[in-house]
Amino acid sequence: MKNLITICLLLTTAFTINAQEKQKEVCDCPEPKGGKFIDFCILVENQDINYKKKLMEMACVDQKKDSPETIKAKVNCMWEKYYDEFSCEGEAFTPPGNVLKYAINQGYVYFVYGMVREFGINISRVDSRNGKTLMDYIVDEININETYLNKMKVMGNSYPDIRKRIDEHWSIYNTLKNDYYVLHANELKYKPQYRRGVKLNVSKDILQKYVGKYSLKMDTVEFTIYITLENDKLFFTENNLKSKEINPETETVFFDKPNSNTRYYFTLNETTRKYDFTYAAGEIKYKTKRLE
Repeated sequence: MKNLITICLLLTTAFTINAQEKQKEVCDCPEPKGGKFIDFCILVENQDINYKKKLMEMACVDQKKDSPETIKAKVNCMWEKYYDEFSCEGEAFTPPGNVLKYAINQGYVYFVYGMVREFGINISRVDSRNGKTLMDYIVDEININETYLNKMKVMGNSYPDIRKRIDEHWSIYNTLKNDYYVLHANELKYKPQYRRGVKLNVSKDILQKYVGKYSLKMDTVEFTIYITLENDKLFFTENNLKSKEINPETETVFFDKPNSNTRYYFTLNETTRKYDFTYAAGEIKYKTKRLE
């Protein structure tokens, strides 16, 4: 019995040391020097897709050897460690702020989406300079433009370009809020920080509510969709084809693969008290009709 306990302790210690060494390996990248943070801002300013390559270089990623999971871990570690160093400034962007905010300022929202989709980084971070998150910044920008626009209206001036910018900011805000679960600074303490592409543990009782048969019409084609529960896991089947597991990202939003843009939404119907199902491919959403 003593020998068994000793073996268990040795195994536990070995696993712990291995995990610590693995963590050290992905986080053992030195701080980027030589103006690399400024160079990164320039890439965002120019809306250059090479920001991905630069980011991985800054995180000491070996694209030939590192697995997708290791790449994400390295980038996340570097992002969290040097978040405040990812600061940009520009003529219409003062005072300096995080590169995520700078991307919004430069009209490069796909950088923000890409950082989450490609690397799974946390973008609900508070900027140490002002205590605000990306969502706070967007609302501030909307309010500033709304105030200016209202003043100009009193003077009889119309600025459709500003109105367009406000509408674009609201669209970005709603996408970040509803699809990426980005939070305001005052929400960080009491709202769950869901992460895009990260599986959440959801009870069987909740999953059971989504089981059903649905009809989906896309142009002239109609599909029959089955949502089933097997071994406490939810599965999606289309027209009796091979089933695929869908994973909870929140209690009502599911995904099939971490890097996929496809999402499966379940919304409570107040009339029937059953859940409606919406299939989303990227930005396009298709609402189904519940049959059973």
